[in-house]
Amino acid sequence: MYLTGNAGVWRLLVPNIAQQFIADMRTGVQAIIEPSIVSAGCWDVVFEDDSPTPFMITIDPRQIDRVMKPGETRLTVWTERGKQIDLPCRVTAKT
Repeated sequence: MYLTGNAGVWRLLVPNIAQQFIADMRTGVQAIIEPSIVSAGCWDVVFEDDSPTPFMITIDPRQIDRVMKPGETRLTVWTERGKQIDLPCRVTAKT
């Protein structure tokens, strides 16, 4: 997967091999991009669904094309078939 910024919106590009995760991503009502709790130096993209265990992916900085800046935005999820998901998103700062 790859996270890219475009026109003030974060786009998560999902390759064909990872399309099985789209169904889990669709459960989210908002996305949160935050410093990873899994891997130091990485970012977690959390698809918040008000459950104790929301779907989350960890993105290495080499899979991101620009600097993360804290604030409110949108996250869209794209496959080769086009845009699949569009959610409000909050990016939190690294500590």
